[in-house]
Amino acid sequence: MGFTPGQTVDAMVPLAAASERFLSSLAERTRLARGYASPNTARTYRRVLGLLASHLGEERQDVGHLTREDIVAFLAEQRGRGLSAATLNLYLSCLRSFFEWATREYPYRCTTNVATNIIPAAPEEPQTKLLDWAQIQGFLDYLAKDRKAQKRDLVLFELMARTGARVSEVCRMNLDAVSLREEGVLLRLPGKGETEREVFVPVLDEQGEEIPEAARFRKRLREYLTGPRRRWEARPGHEDALFLTNFGRRLWVRTLQSAFHHYRNKLELEGVTLHSLRRAFITHMLAPREEGGAGADAATVSRIVGHASPQVTLSLYGRTDAERLTRAMGRAFSPGSPASRAN
Repeated sequence: MGFTPGQTVDAMVPLAAASERFLSSLAERTRLARGYASPNTARTYRRVLGLLASHLGEERQDVGHLTREDIVAFLAEQRGRGLSAATLNLYLSCLRSFFEWATREYPYRCTTNVATNIIPAAPEEPQTKLLDWAQIQGFLDYLAKDRKAQKRDLVLFELMARTGARVSEVCRMNLDAVSLREEGVLLRLPGKGETEREVFVPVLDEQGEEIPEAARFRKRLREYLTGPRRRWEARPGHEDALFLTNFGRRLWVRTLQSAFHHYRNKLELEGVTLHSLRRAFITHMLAPREEGGAGADAATVSRIVGHASPQVTLSLYGRTDAERLTRAMGRAFSPGSPASRAN
């Protein structure tokens, strides 16, 4: 404990002095645990505690008088400066460690950890650029014409775009998950956990006419299976993988992401990620036919993409933008509509 002879329970605990003692204790504990003291860790703690001291001002430097509201106000001030949720949560973690130490070092002044019951900042939602189906087709056409692009990359990116498959699902697919048929392509996708779902990509429309893009996808998939995939020698334990690296190993998520970023940068598609392919598929499936979409219901789409329920699909991808809402209201109350006739 930090109690010393002659010190009274009413003695002030200056934040600056407590910070220095805490940093010394932290360095010693880190050295004992790891064999060395990380300068970066000490630098982060020193910065956070220094910012807290500046926020509190000269009149409020007693650690024993600080409250939860003081910490919340400090974090709110930092958020106002534009700090990310990840940085704010790092600051909160530092303060929790400091005040936990203070309750042991100054038990007569710091009776509780004032940073404990503060909810961490929610992570920002990734700003993934939304692609329409025409842009997706343009991306695939570019890969088809690029002589340096691997047939594997074209096939797997098109598979994701035509089924809404997750990145991890594509990497986990095996050879026996593909069935090429006269009427289309049947795919078995390994979902989350032990689940598996079948997705069928038809090459004929409702009138029995061939769908050119789907027919080309089936042709490309067949050429990949009989060409590059058959030539590549799989390493032991990777023989069943549908997509292999050039070294004969199952394709990893990071390798796939790296390949996608290479083509994305060549086409200058800012803000586009691999998830954009899945998002474009789901958005296209849910969009009304009069807007060029498939007009599918949420229950059907959720089964295709492996969501737990239609509610999940709608909550993530069924958001109606202001422009679409305006058009819908315009149609509802335009001359000749049921609403206008009722009046």
